[in-house]
Amino acid sequence: MPTRHDTAYDVLDSRPITTREAPALTVTVTDVTGRRIDERVGGVEGPRAARGHDRMRHPPARRAQPGARHRPAGAAVVVRAVGEVDAATAPVLAAGLRTGRAAARPPWPLVVDLTGLRFLSAAGLTALAATLRRCDEHRVPLRVVAARRDVLRPLRLTGLDALLDIRATLAEALGPGAGPR
Repeated sequence: MPTRHDTAYDVLDSRPITTREAPALTVTVTDVTGRRIDERVGGVEGPRAARGHDRMRHPPARRAQPGARHRPAGAAVVVRAVGEVDAATAPVLAAGLRTGRAAARPPWPLVVDLTGLRFLSAAGLTALAATLRRCDEHRVPLRVVAARRDVLRPLRLTGLDALLDIRATLAEALGPGAGPR
């Protein structure tokens, strides 16, 4: 999606001013069958909370009842990010990663699909590093799917590529070796 530019005019000079619309980021959390996972799993708030919804008007959801909108046992959780991750959109990515981590159960992996990203900032790298730490604490394998230079380069420059299990395609991340080791 190209960035939209709007033209405004300075009231004092009548010269055109170009303003840039903020980059967009969409994060979805699904199981391997494509069914969405609730935005609140195990007491962890998901992407909706990061968008600034008022907690007074929108009280926290209750925990899901057994058998209600849960993923099948023995399946990976996939977090897909599409758009650009910068300081403004990193909280949305971080919330999606927290939701995915809360839904993932060892020994099945949490797969973070970054193939739809056009830009990954330091704030996004921080969210990935925090998720890696939480996954290690809970013994959940973390796999990152990235193929674009725009995403791989920051991972390489920071050395995060040495810590993460990076795969080229989602099929590779979910295929053999995606299950228990």
